[in-house]
Amino acid sequence: MSLTSIGEKVPVYFKLFLSNSNPTNTPAISLATAPATPLSLSGTAVTSGANLNWADASATETGFLVRRKGADGRWATANNAAANTVSYLDALTESGTYDYKVISYTDSIPSAATTAVSVIFTGGTTSSHVLSPQTGYPGSLTA
Repeated sequence: MSLTSIGEKVPVYFKLFLSNSNPTNTPAISLATAPATPLSLSGTAVTSGANLNWADASATETGFLVRRKGADGRWATANNAAANTVSYLDALTESGTYDYKVISYTDSIPSAATTAVSVIFTGGTTSSHVLSPQTGYPGSLTA
């Protein structure tokens, strides 16, 4: 996973090793490992917005970032959900197509993002589909 796949600035961590008085190269600091990527992200348009659901695949996450792609094409965090959360209702006011992905994190170390899900919000009419991770084009329709 590259840092650009998250879509915003994230901290970069380095492992430091002491060299002169550390013959066994014991790490000077210990970093958390990235949690597992959330599974099975799905989204459905409902009267009040977009209802998102996913499976928590990690027992060690600190929380989840629900990311939404805006009309400008940039990803932004729509919600920072607590650990063990498996759903989010994004209250929408304007009709349009909204893309979502979910990232779990442990102590600011992010997982890979889920496959993006598009939700078409028309003020109550529902339609959603998963974008193909290879092409970015719609895959299967799951109304």
